[in-house]
Amino acid sequence: NDVRFIQNADPNRNWPYPGRGNDGNGSASIFALQKWMLEIQPKAMLDLHTFGRLVMQPSVSSEQDKAKLDALAQEMGHLSGYDPVSIGNKRDGYAINYYYWKGKCVSFLIEIGPGPSHAAPVSAIQTESDKTYKMFLLFMKKSVEIELTGTP
Repeated sequence: NDVRFIQNADPNRNWPYPGRGNDGNGSASIFALQKWMLEIQPKAMLDLHTFGRLVMQPSVSSEQDKAKLDALAQEMGHLSGYDPVSIGNKRDGYAINYYYWKGKCVSFLIEIGPGPSHAAPVSAIQTESDKTYKMFLLFMKKSVEIELTGTP
């Protein structure tokens, strides 16, 4: 059994999304996070992982939303040296796609660390902190100013 799975569900990729549906593959923890998000209605959300210096934005169809998210991702990438990219397929069930769709939330997945391992070495902590702290400050400042449609 893979340690990343909770109740036989991958918490990174089992979120409902149009075209994918809520196929019941989520876990109690995913359902709890969905409920929490709908209750508090966050304006912005970061999903932090450790794999390889990426600023990943949700899959969106709205050209207006894409332009806003692209601009912020580019600025974040410039400050940190991380590569700004789209998460890819909408049907992958990523949390940032769900938060964008249901909450019109500015959401990014940040892959911290040099990669390619999922466990960054302790020696990389200071380097990555130095690379990312301005990026996180920029996200906190600018994300609350962005209005999105949430159009998948």
